[in-house]
Amino acid sequence: MQLFIFETIFVVFLPISLMILSPQVYVFRHLIGIAILAYFFLMRRHFSLPPLVTQLTIPPLKHWIETAVITLILSLSLIIINHYYPESVRQMVQSLFSHDKKLLVLISYSLLSVPLQEIIFRWLYLRRLQLLRLHPAFPIIWSSIVFSSVHFPFHSPLMIIGTFILGLWWSYSTIKQQSIIPVSISHAVLGALILLLALF
Repeated sequence: MQLFIFETIFVVFLPISLMILSPQVYVFRHLIGIAILAYFFLMRRHFSLPPLVTQLTIPPLKHWIETAVITLILSLSLIIINHYYPESVRQMVQSLFSHDKKLLVLISYSLLSVPLQEIIFRWLYLRRLQLLRLHPAFPIIWSSIVFSSVHFPFHSPLMIIGTFILGLWWSYSTIKQQSIIPVSISHAVLGALILLLALF
C-alpha cells in the first residue's frame, strides 16, 4: 500500500499537476507517458504483471459487437452534441492543439497517444490496482479517475466527465474481455472523431 501511495503522488499526480499548472509541459506528454511506461516495465516483475502479449489476444465476436455498438452510439452522440453545441466540442481540444498541424495531430493521436494510453491505463495501471486486492470496483473507478485527470489540461468539463465515463467502460471491458485491442480501437475512433469535429 505504501508503494501505491508513492506511485499515486509521484508517478500519477505530479506529472498531471505539472501539465495543469504549466500547459507548455503538455507538449512533452508522450515523453512523460513513456517515462511512466518505463517505471511500470521496471516494476513489472515486482507486481507480477502479465506480459503485454496476453492483453493483445483477440476476444470472442460478441465482445467485438458489444464494443462496436457502444462506440457507434457514443460517436452518434458526439455528432449530435457537435451539431447543437459546436463550441463545447471545439473547446475540448482547441486550447492544446494547433490548427495548422491538423493531420499530424490526428495521426500522432491515433498511432502514438492511444496505444500509449491504453497500455498504461488498461494494461499496466489497471492490473497494478487489481493486485491491491481491494473491492473489485476499485481498480475500475480509480483508474478512470486518473485517466480523466490526465485530461484536465484541456480545461473542458465535457472532456473530463466524458473521459471518466469512458474510462469506466473501457476498464470494465478490458477486465471482461482480457484484451486491450477492442478498447484501443474504440478509443482511437472516438478520439479521432472529436479531433475531426473540433479541428476540421
